[in-house]
Order: sequence, then C-alpha cells, then structure tokens
Amino acid sequence: MSGPPIRTWTSKERSWLHQQGLFLIDEHVVRQREAASWHRAAKFANRRLILFVPAKVKGKEIPIHPFWDEIRHAMAKDHSLESKFTITASELRKNQNFTLGEISFSREVLTGRNIPAPIRNWEISANSVLPQEVESATSFERLVSCPLSWTLRYVAKVRAGNALSIPHESLILGKIGHKILEILITEKSTWKEDEVSKRTGELFDEWSPLLAAPLLELHNGIKRNDMRFHLQNSMAQFFALLRNAGIRIHNTEISLQKKWSETVQFKGTLDLIGETATGKKILIDAKWSGKPKKYKERLSKLSVQLSLYHWLLSDKETEELPVAYFMLRGGEFFSRPHEDIPSDYHVDGPSLLDSIMTIRKSVNDVWSQLSQGTVIASGIATTAEHDNTFTPLIEPSCDYCDYQNLCGSRRLDQ
Repeated sequence: MSGPPIRTWTSKERSWLHQQGLFLIDEHVVRQREAASWHRAAKFANRRLILFVPAKVKGKEIPIHPFWDEIRHAMAKDHSLESKFTITASELRKNQNFTLGEISFSREVLTGRNIPAPIRNWEISANSVLPQEVESATSFERLVSCPLSWTLRYVAKVRAGNALSIPHESLILGKIGHKILEILITEKSTWKEDEVSKRTGELFDEWSPLLAAPLLELHNGIKRNDMRFHLQNSMAQFFALLRNAGIRIHNTEISLQKKWSETVQFKGTLDLIGETATGKKILIDAKWSGKPKKYKERLSKLSVQLSLYHWLLSDKETEELPVAYFMLRGGEFFSRPHEDIPSDYHVDGPSLLDSIMTIRKSVNDVWSQLSQGTVIASGIATTAEHDNTFTPLIEPSCDYCDYQNLCGSRRLDQ
C-alpha cells in the first residue's frame, strides 16, 4: 500500500469547511470503504485465494498490505496457523515439493509451445455465412476491408465486453459537436459569424456537463477552452460558407432505407441534408478529427461511406449530387467537384457513380467468397500455402480492430 496518507485535513480545517457548507467524507468512512474493497476481492475467490507479498517493487521496498494485518488479527489466538498457509519464494525455488496448508504441490517443468501462426484463410461450411437483412455503411466498410472482421462482428456476434469506461475523446467531442450543429440549424437557417460564435459557446457550456463531462475536470481546463474555441471558429466558417454559396440545410440526422438487393436493405443516418442555390439536394457529413487530411484523401481515392450515402439519397441512378465533409474541429470543408460548391473546396477523385459500382462489385465478390466457405483476414499477408488474389477494397484498420489476437495480426507487430 503506497501513496499519500488518508489524513489530509486537520480537525480545525474540517470545522471551518463545515461552517462554509463543505462536508468532507469522514476519514474512518474512507478507511472502511477501502477495507471493504479488499474483502470484496477475497469473497470473489471461488476455490482458492492466493496472495503475494512482494518485498520490493521496481527495486523499492514497500510496506506489507494492510489486508495481511486483518488476516493476522483474525488468527491472533493461534500464531502457528500463519506458518501453515504461508511460504517464501526462496523455498519454492529450492524444493521440488512443498506443502501449503493441507495441500501438497510438486513443481514440474513446462514444455515450451510455439505460438500459433497467424491465419489468413479461415475455412467454414459453405452457405453458413449470409448477408444481413439490413446492412449499413459501417458494416459494408468492414466487409470490404476485412471479411473476417465482418463475420466475427455481425455473424458470430463476437464483441468486446461491456466494460465500464469513458468513451474515446474523439467520440465525446464529436457527439457534442454534432449536437451543437443540430441545435444551431434547428434554431435558425442562417447565422451571422459573431452571432453563431457566441451561440456556439453558450451551447458548449450548456451541453458539456451532459455529453462531455470529462472536460470539466480541473486538469482539462485548457483543453476545454481549446475545444470551445475551435467549435466557435468552425461553426462561424461553416455558416459563412453556407450563406455565401446559397446552401440551406433542411434536415439533420435523417435515417433512410433503400433496397440494396433482393434480400438486403441498406440503412443509414445522414448528418445534414440541404438544398443548393440551384435547387439540388446536397449531403454534408460532419466529422470530428484531428487529422482532416484523412477525409480529404478518402474523397481523392474512395469514400465508401459518402458513396453509399449519396446512393441512398439520390433519386436518379445517373445523377451525381454535391456531397462534402465538414470538419467540426477545424472548420475544413472538402467536397466533390460540383458547380454548386465553390471550387476552393473541391477535391478531385473518382465519380461517386463509379465508386458505388466499385463498392457493389466488391461486396458481391466477398459475399460470394463467404458462401463458398472461405473467410479471409486481410491483415495477414498471403502465403504460398494459401495463395489467393483477394485484395481488400480499402485497407483494414488492424491497429484498432478487436480481433487482432484471433487472426494473429497483433503478433506480426511484436
């Protein structure tokens, strides 16, 4: 047990704080809660409880844990009991056999085993993996980047445990950014730069406790002010762009569904749907990212999500509507070349009509492969034993995948 002592306030200080309306938790309550945490851990042991008492940690001597004092106190009447259920590490090294309590142990040499090699081709029963009835942009991105990841996620339902943890910072900031943008558009269709900046700050202060509580911690004060400042600037830039280009936003967070094939429906939630000065529909996808160039690069190569959402929104299969990314953090705006959007924001790349055909072909190819009983982990390199010509449409995000240990891609980086 280490760290600062529990006693941090004198009785006079506590009395004064009490008079000011500040009530600190009594020290004995803190100690009881800490002791209860030790007891709870011990009670969760089903068959055996093994406790280790290190003399040093990183070369530094540390005191024995208080839990041992409680155990010794419970056996105070019989000091001989302690020697029956404790053993020093040196004895374990010296003796082949030893007894702990009433149980005898014998040391055995463990035979070394090689770590299984990463697996690229996973063989399954034919026609055992089928498309979902409803697919999304997220599921299609996973499918065309790594079929194994898609299969484990949506077919086998293998998912990480629901551990209680704070979401990643980018998710928190993206959520509050989307909320502020939605409220601004709902309140007024057009904003002046100074007005929207002021209102953004007010909304940030209002919604931070609900959607971004970690930013309220004292050590995050500078970060909180920085995020507030970035959002104010980006919203001012965004509404200035809309005003100058004659774009009006009519809907936010709209869910649409469309027939993808005879057995599959495609469903997606579109961030912003509006109308250009010439009356054309426009789709804008708002993103929070510290790397805006990543989304610019997607437009220049292949943006699976925007291509799918464009197909979902369009009424005519041969018409290409204006689409764009709006970066919530920095205010950057990247769009496909279109006459209704100023050329300063254009990013050259493949036609969205061509992109959706490319995506459709890749999806069908993967589904055909799965139906034949082969699931490929794209992050594992092709070997002579499993030579195939499968190339993922987009690079798999192995670094952020939950299944690195299953396919073995994590072992390749070690």
